[in-house]
Amino acid sequence: MKLSRILLLIFVLITGMVFIALFVFWNNAKEKSEVFYHSSTMNIEVIDKYKNDRDTATYFLKSKNSNEPFQTFVIEVQDENVWNLVEVNGQYFVNVYWETESNDINIQDKATLLLQIDKL
Repeated sequence: MKLSRILLLIFVLITGMVFIALFVFWNNAKEKSEVFYHSSTMNIEVIDKYKNDRDTATYFLKSKNSNEPFQTFVIEVQDENVWNLVEVNGQYFVNVYWETESNDINIQDKATLLLQIDKL
């Protein structure tokens, strides 16, 4: 009788520890895979423009925020026609989008995606 109670107690303890370990693992995995989506509108100056021809042509604008904070960042342009119309040292009003793994909205040195652009 005592042996069966001891075995039952050991089984309950081991099962409880397994469930606790799974719960902790599940919560940690969920937190690490969290993505924050950001978008911003700003006045920029285009410092440089370039394209990457590795697999498929990808077009980029190296830009600087014209207002405080004066941050530099890269904008990916998906349309070659839009990229061709943008002038180096030109001033533009843009709407950009980027993703981060934390809720940090700092755009410095981030890769962003162009949503909209207007010449100033």
